[in-house]
Amino acid sequence: MLALAVHLARLVAAATDRAYLERRAKAAAVTSAAWLVAGVMALVAAIFLLIAVFAALLEVMPAWGAALIVAAVAVILAGAAVLVANRAGRHEPLPRSETIEELASDPQAAAAAAMAPLVDEALRATRERPGETLLSALAAGLIAGRLLHKPKR
Repeated sequence: MLALAVHLARLVAAATDRAYLERRAKAAAVTSAAWLVAGVMALVAAIFLLIAVFAALLEVMPAWGAALIVAAVAVILAGAAVLVANRAGRHEPLPRSETIEELASDPQAAAAAAMAPLVDEALRATRERPGETLLSALAAGLIAGRLLHKPKR
């Protein structure tokens, strides 16, 4: 158990190490750039697909008809994307009891209401998995100690 705690402490130290954080930031930048390139390439592929459909339709109908069909398909796909985005971005409004004014008027009650589910979950986890809870508490203490106590250089 002590070896696990020492190993956990080393992991916490590595996670807060500046070089580690810089490597993570660089990796995140590379990942973002790769996703951007993938998105642009998917857009280019979609454009070429529409051009190929247009060229195929030119074999069986006039150019204006082929262009009209390809444009209609593009508009339908764009509309579907907008509907999906609107549905995914829609949030339910907060109930009246949770407005900013009421939360500001009684911050202790707001904090208690916000913490109640977390406390219940922590108590349930302690009853079900006491060993894991102890290790989690140890890790949280090590992280807090590492973050709050910065040695002077």
